[in-house]
Amino acid sequence: MDFLEGLSKFPIWHPPPSTKPSPTYLGEERHATIFLAVGQAVNEWERFELQMAILFRTFCEAESRAAQRAYGTIFGALGKGDAITAAATEFFRRRSSPNSDDAAMQEEDKTRLKKLLKAHTAAAAYRNNIAHGMVWEMRITRSDGTTASGGLYLCASPQTTKKLELPDSALSTYYYRAAEIQHCTKRFSELAYFTLDLAARIENHYLDPAKDPQE
Repeated sequence: MDFLEGLSKFPIWHPPPSTKPSPTYLGEERHATIFLAVGQAVNEWERFELQMAILFRTFCEAESRAAQRAYGTIFGALGKGDAITAAATEFFRRRSSPNSDDAAMQEEDKTRLKKLLKAHTAAAAYRNNIAHGMVWEMRITRSDGTTASGGLYLCASPQTTKKLELPDSALSTYYYRAAEIQHCTKRFSELAYFTLDLAARIENHYLDPAKDPQE
């Protein structure tokens, strides 16, 4: 898949459904199934964050990993996005050009970056659901009114107030099976590859030693 065709062609992503346990939405039989999916998701998210750190370093025009280390100290997706935006703003300002082709390319890359940062912030919420969830066995009500085990789901921890339906409720706002977690993992992977290619594009086009940026 060519992620440099532009974010306008970036695959549309639909978040996991907010479906509650039921006879038609049964959970997993084994804890290990969810544990494995969670591990894969968290690993893929960290790969995405690594590429975001490299993108930040690229905009900072840093030869060492100092910028990456600084990026890693920033808490939250919004803060990291603000840091990348600030670095990118100065990066492009120093390369403003009256040439219409160069100007058009810059606007295109700025648009790609803006959409990437929006996607990063949105995806972070699902990463948090996965990384901070707990596996619970849930009960379901059958059509005849009797109850039974609905299987295992990744849910919000009871002390995570913002992820509960009501402040005084123990009901989670999400119930993920392995399939829903893997759906998020795929998104993290897509964003990681896109970020990798965007950083390479920025470096190859704008950091050519033959092209001196304006001071």
